[in-house]
Amino acid sequence: MIWKNGKWRALPSGFWSAVFTPLFTLKDKFRVLGEPFRKKGTNPEENLADLVKRRLGKSFLNYAIDPFISGIYAGDPKYLIPKYALPKLYALEQNYGSFIKVP
Repeated sequence: MIWKNGKWRALPSGFWSAVFTPLFTLKDKFRVLGEPFRKKGTNPEENLADLVKRRLGKSFLNYAIDPFISGIYAGDPKYLIPKYALPKLYALEQNYGSFIKVP
């Protein structure tokens, strides 16, 4: 559950819940559709916050990634480098150019 605008909201668990969730902006929901077509990053030291904003948008950072990283790593996405902290995520972008595109 994520706290937003004075209410607890469930993280989306499927396609339709992701479409209708108030957690993510409409702009960022559409941004996900373009994620497989974005260029992969060229900076191996890019922090997780910048990576997520670049590929998915700021609302995904604020209401999905940040709570997850805070809970699992007790860390801040602005200081975690995916190449070292989340090597599988980093490899998805580097090897396939996307987090969601099926190879």
